[in-house]
Amino acid sequence: MKSDENRILFKEIKSYEEAYFYNSSPEERNNKHLNNINNVKKKDSKIKRFFESSAGDMIEGVIEILFSILD
Repeated sequence: MKSDENRILFKEIKSYEEAYFYNSSPEERNNKHLNNINNVKKKDSKIKRFFESSAGDMIEGVIEILFSILD
């Protein structure tokens, strides 16, 4: 168990942006990471709401057409 806790993970840095990120202070790094997570969540929720509303409208339209045909 102790050997797992002391293990250091190394990540290959492939771009200048990654190097700048890892050389920045931990506070800045944490703020950037949290901002990126929040932006992704906002984008996902907007896209999700758009598809849910349009899919719901289409299904509702199809059901109305089916019931009008059955009458």
